[in-house]
Amino acid sequence: MEKFKKEYRVTWKSGAFPDMDLQTCVEAENAGAARVKAEAEASAEFQEVYYVGDVKEVQK
Repeated sequence: MEKFKKEYRVTWKSGAFPDMDLQTCVEAENAGAARVKAEAEASAEFQEVYYVGDVKEVQK
């Protein structure tokens, strides 16, 4: 049985570009899993500039 997944908004922050946060959405079982999934889907080059700053559940 597949566990119920929720949608999470992941906010990416950057020290190099402090006013240029980016947001993506991922489906996961919890906020921690959403962070791991977002980081796994992002390229290494992207993660050289951005890091996950916040993860929040999105109400559908």
